[in-house]
Amino acid sequence: MTDLAFELAALRQQNEELKRRLEERQRSDERRRALRGCETVEEISERGIAFATAELGGGPALLLLDDPASSAFIVQAVANLPRERDDASRSVVVARADVLATSLSADAPLRHSQTSPVEAFAPFVAIIGSDRLVVSGLYDGTELVGLIVVGGDEAVGPRLLETSAELSAAIAAALRARSRAEELALLEIQERELVGLLREVEQRDETMQADLQQAREFQQLMMALPPVAGARIEALYEPCGLVGGDVYVVSELPGKIRIFVADATGHGVRASLTTMFIKSGYESLKHAPDPASLLRELNESIAATYRSSEMMFSACCVDVERSTGKLTLGCAGHPPACLVRGNEVVLLEARGALMGVRAGMRYEHTTTTLGPGDGLYVFTDGIAEARGENGDFFGEQRLYTLLRDTHVSGRSVSNTVRDTLRAFAGKRGLPDDVSLVGIRLEN
Repeated sequence: MTDLAFELAALRQQNEELKRRLEERQRSDERRRALRGCETVEEISERGIAFATAELGGGPALLLLDDPASSAFIVQAVANLPRERDDASRSVVVARADVLATSLSADAPLRHSQTSPVEAFAPFVAIIGSDRLVVSGLYDGTELVGLIVVGGDEAVGPRLLETSAELSAAIAAALRARSRAEELALLEIQERELVGLLREVEQRDETMQADLQQAREFQQLMMALPPVAGARIEALYEPCGLVGGDVYVVSELPGKIRIFVADATGHGVRASLTTMFIKSGYESLKHAPDPASLLRELNESIAATYRSSEMMFSACCVDVERSTGKLTLGCAGHPPACLVRGNEVVLLEARGALMGVRAGMRYEHTTTTLGPGDGLYVFTDGIAEARGENGDFFGEQRLYTLLRDTHVSGRSVSNTVRDTLRAFAGKRGLPDDVSLVGIRLEN
């Protein structure tokens, strides 16, 4: 063969080698593109191990990923293993702490052999089928997120390191995407749970509002004024919520009219429940001979049944005799009643402490006369304590003047007080329950 023939043969051989390398590079580029096109961790793990083994020339390999829940690396994908070893590989778990305790780094793979064993990677020997292993880490920045384990000698190391670098970017992106997807899924679950809870709260609130409305209607029915011959009686009840802690009762007794007004501490549902006990106690004792006796007996009953912190209230009881107009009044820590006589305002009060504090309390009464044209008004402290939008209190003097002027004019005292209070409080609203009962004898 001539020298020319040798040169041609050498050129053909070089061309074939270049062609083979080009085709291999094209296949490698295709595998890289396929790797970057993966979306799920599972998909990228399967393609990633295939990419690694193809780049390394075949041979058994494992790909493990970090499992934060178990603080360990678990097998995610395998390649070129016999079926029995493929199945066995799925149970292999390597503690994260054990891996981090080795000298594995992003700069160089770690080798395991009989002469230089790495205890953390010993379980892979039986799976790979070789006592010579090369392990490279997969990193997201500086954080170790996975491992590639292959069988082979030191020559595999540099190529495995390049392959690991290629895989790390894809694996890290997939893990971040999965983490975001899991967070979004968790947020969706929490949102559904929150919506469910909100609906449940709304339903409970609707039920509660309906119950409170029924309680309000019952409370108003409980305080409905009876028709009383020979007297003009009017009342105002304005709770600061749907229900309140004020209660009043007007009773016709032999020869007289009895008015009872009480104000439980606090307001709202708890106070409204207290008024029911107060009303029940009053009804059982309403035939007591005089206001002081009624207050004393009611206090003994309440104090014996309830602790003082549970049932405290102020009260005022008034008896008006039909034939003579004699007026007898007893108080228990309650604001004085207001007697309007002509253009004069007379305040009526009697000594007595709050009801329900303790047993053995003394209560006194005072007497006067409710004459023709006179009016007596018993009220709770919510009227005087109402505040205007500028913060000023309505006050006792303003109330006394309003009662006198309205009574003298012949207008409805209860309606006038209600309208005046609402206008005075404005958007601020009433901070406490408001009650008033008025009586004037008819000729």
